Amino acid sequence: MPQADLAILDPHTTPAYVTRNHGYMVYDTLYGLDADYKPSPQMLEGHTVEDDGKRWRLRLRDGLLWHDGEKVLARDCVASIKRWSRRSIAPRLQICSAGSRYSGTCGRRSGRRGR
Repeated sequence: MPQADLAILDPHTTPAYVTRNHGYMVYDTLYGLDADYKPSPQMLEGHTVEDDGKRWRLRLRDGLLWHDGEKVLARDCVASIKRWSRRSIAPRLQICSAGSRYSGTCGRRSGRRGR
């Protein structure tokens, strides 16, 4: 049962639990949680970790479509992650690029926050 009315639909713009919960029910995410609460790929086919854990290469699974039938591309995911990271508490997150139509690279800056 919701603890409040759903007034804002965009989980990038508010920390409200009702908005977050709605988002998990209607939007796909790159990773979800399995029955044991371990991260598990949802939109991803897989990933590789490089540079001592500072760089992740993500591969979208085949067949992901938008509501209008267009294919979901890596650049779409990169744009969404960039949008989220501007508002989040992830100041060291650095999105490098969408390497191809279906893969991209995410990395983090070295050093402490604020540097």
